[in-house]
Amino acid sequence: MHNKTPPAEVLRLRVPSRFALVVAAAKRARQIREGARPLVDCGSAHPITIALHEIAEGKILVEAHGEVVEAAPEPQEGEATEAAEQSEGVVAPAEQPQE
Repeated sequence: MHNKTPPAEVLRLRVPSRFALVVAAAKRARQIREGARPLVDCGSAHPITIALHEIAEGKILVEAHGEVVEAAPEPQEGEATEAAEQSEGVVAPAEQPQE
């Protein structure tokens, strides 16, 4: 757990410009404030701090114009997420009964 804001150097590696960082962090903070589940546990209750940690840890991807793209969670072994299936157009095969 970390309560401080991530270092600017780390954020600059993840985001193409300061403008995009400000826009994306504000958008994500608004989503969190309106009830979206935080993707990191940074020890802060402040939505902007949480949003910056999500960006720094790569949980939120930011496009050049500041659009927020939530990174898909890594599926566990043998498990596919519904969002990943939909985004890739892949339908999970039905389980075959064991003989």
